[in-house]
Amino acid sequence: MAFALWVTGSSLSPLSRSSVPPGCDLTDLVSIKPRLAHAFPDPTLPNQRPSAHYEIKLMVFSGTCRCGHVTFESDCPPVMTTACHCVGCQKMSASAFSLTALFPAAAFAVTQGETVLGGLHGPTRHYFCAHCLTWLFTRPAGVDEYVGVRSSLLENPQHYRPFMETWTREKLPWVTTGASVSYEAFPDPQDYPALMSQFRAGDK
Repeated sequence: MAFALWVTGSSLSPLSRSSVPPGCDLTDLVSIKPRLAHAFPDPTLPNQRPSAHYEIKLMVFSGTCRCGHVTFESDCPPVMTTACHCVGCQKMSASAFSLTALFPAAAFAVTQGETVLGGLHGPTRHYFCAHCLTWLFTRPAGVDEYVGVRSSLLENPQHYRPFMETWTREKLPWVTTGASVSYEAFPDPQDYPALMSQFRAGDK
């Protein structure tokens, strides 16, 4: 699945703007890295130089649980990738840390299957496959704009190297993630816009 944006130079046509999925940043969509888009001349426009008009087909970011009963997708690229070392994530993932790709909530959807709540059943909601109980995604308390998807469940998970790692004060001593920035706990909320800008700048 894919949707198309018509690009002329660095601008989007009005029709393209109306077709952008909710929650997506237009700049991100135009400048998205080559591994996530394919640009080629618009065949419907006559006598156009190859560099003048492009159709950028952006992939839908999709994933599945362990058993395949639950599938999900996002029409937008992630705004951040993280590894969390907190003890809670260690226990819930049964691993050294959890991996997350943060997507705009308005662009994210479960497309098949049933999910159930798990974890501590508190204000932050953790969703699991009802059949195999894979930890799928998280809706953080007070942050309705984003959904944290376990990036190892996405297609081509090798593309989602964590940009940021959190709760390093609870990190197991032998763990390394290759993250670009580290925090002993979570960043301050006011730090996130700058971090997302850094992530976008490094993700091209």
